[in-house]
Amino acid sequence: EQILEHTFIGQDEQQLKSWGDQLVSDGFTLVSLSDNKLVLTKPAMLTTGEISDLTQKLAAYTASIGIKYDGWGAEIVK
Repeated sequence: EQILEHTFIGQDEQQLKSWGDQLVSDGFTLVSLSDNKLVLTKPAMLTTGEISDLTQKLAAYTASIGIKYDGWGAEIVK
């Protein structure tokens, strides 16, 4: 497993906070919320299928509520 960092951008910080709270209840960890940017982490396997499924679900849902899923990143492990 690798820790993936997920970033969301919104116009309403309270809406971002509510979305962050929902994700925390689903196993994500809050990293930061400031300047209309929400960052959370969650362990995941670095497989194309798992990442693709998760990012598609996050992007589709956040688009429906007016938040932009800005993508994910992971630290390089040597």
